[in-house]
Amino acid sequence: MSSAAHVPLRRLQFRDALITAPVTLTRTGVVLRVLDAFVDGIYGSLRPDLVVMGNDPLLGLCVALQRAMRGESVLIAPDTLDPRSWPKPDYAQNALAIFNCWDEVIAREVARQFPALPLPGSLPECLTSLSQACRDTGRVRMIDGTVFQTSRGYIRGDRRREVLFPIEPGRRDSAGLNPAWKFLARRLDRMYFNHRELEFISAGAVVLTSHPSYFVDATGTAYSFVGQARQDKPDVVDALARVDDLRSASYEGTPQCSQV
Repeated sequence: MSSAAHVPLRRLQFRDALITAPVTLTRTGVVLRVLDAFVDGIYGSLRPDLVVMGNDPLLGLCVALQRAMRGESVLIAPDTLDPRSWPKPDYAQNALAIFNCWDEVIAREVARQFPALPLPGSLPECLTSLSQACRDTGRVRMIDGTVFQTSRGYIRGDRRREVLFPIEPGRRDSAGLNPAWKFLARRLDRMYFNHRELEFISAGAVVLTSHPSYFVDATGTAYSFVGQARQDKPDVVDALARVDDLRSASYEGTPQCSQV
């Protein structure tokens, strides 16, 4: 069965105090902030090698599994383009139709990338098989119930890493979030944010599988774009286009995962 845990909150996290220090703080202010970690400062942080962010469960799982099989720790962070940024009223409906498209050619592409897994006969069967394989690696977790915002330019940051802060519940409209994430939340190991004290993710890299929300500045070097997140990717519901999405994130030469 899948496991669930909250981000651990700890005292004496001097590095976290320094990373999250606002850029407006003076040198003295930074020192006092770090010293406060001795007394009242409580922090919660996760430091994965990779965050897979977006609203495409199939592509997200494929990316996560490929990277986990290469020894990386991965957090899957479901997210979607917020309604204020929809380019047209039916954006969410069209996006879900794309992400939930299924055909035999898609099944064969997944089987090509992961030959140790059985050939899936449907999208739910495919998601179930991929999520089990992700769990078997012990390196993949899903963030449940939280979306994120970037912090570049506001805090000192973590050198060569991307710092993401959780958005308070209710501040973001989650309209358009793929219902398949609820299906996967019961099948993947999950992490929950406490939404108290100071919590954040420091990621080595971020892969976007769909257009980022208004709250995410994806212009930094830590970001890469696959699938429907690619620039000028046509919004078409087409099985061959989905195969192209899968191949855009494929690591050729990835070692085979164990049979599940």
